[in-house]
Amino acid sequence: MRFAPIPVAAALVVVLGACGSPQAAQDEAPVDDPAVATEGQALEPTQEIFGPGEFELTTADGAQITMQIPADPPADIEAFREEVGAEPVTYMTAQLDNRKGSTAVGMYQVTLYDPEGNTYVFEDASVSHIGEWGPTYTEDYEYLLNDGTKLDESTGEALSSQSTDLYNKYLNSGNVDALAKGEAVMMGAFEEVPEEITGVAVQAYGMGEPEYAVPSD
Repeated sequence: MRFAPIPVAAALVVVLGACGSPQAAQDEAPVDDPAVATEGQALEPTQEIFGPGEFELTTADGAQITMQIPADPPADIEAFREEVGAEPVTYMTAQLDNRKGSTAVGMYQVTLYDPEGNTYVFEDASVSHIGEWGPTYTEDYEYLLNDGTKLDESTGEALSSQSTDLYNKYLNSGNVDALAKGEAVMMGAFEEVPEEITGVAVQAYGMGEPEYAVPSD
């Protein structure tokens, strides 16, 4: 059986189209699609459901952040919380490796989301919690706890000093310069994290747009 010959012009179109396809596909591929995540980084929510544990994020400025959510409470903070009768909190820690970062990184806020849309916010341990737990020295020269409990001068002075020491110890623990490493301790004003998590939003550079961490492998 014989086949009719393909016209020369048509043959050239076929050949040129086949040869140009790979390059054309490359040229048409999006370069900076924000929905495309690199390892340890998600610029948008993944719409997946996962449980508590270890999460990681490589920020757009190159900082590598590994978070444990929830984390065991630091013994000194938890002992002080119990001593002053503050409400239970949940802790998280973050290891920050900013050796490849181009600017200082700071753990301003971490927000968890559950399938019902509830939020669970972790903030700096010192500013948002320790600084509020210590006794207040009133105009009447009395030390009072937040619940109104009066303390004798000796106890009040001791707790006030302990509060100041802890505040200074953990203040800005998550602020790490470029080329450096550090660790952050953060707290959430809730007793436990949700069993199902739909997002971990990290604000590592102030109140700008968050970046989203993903579960570690």
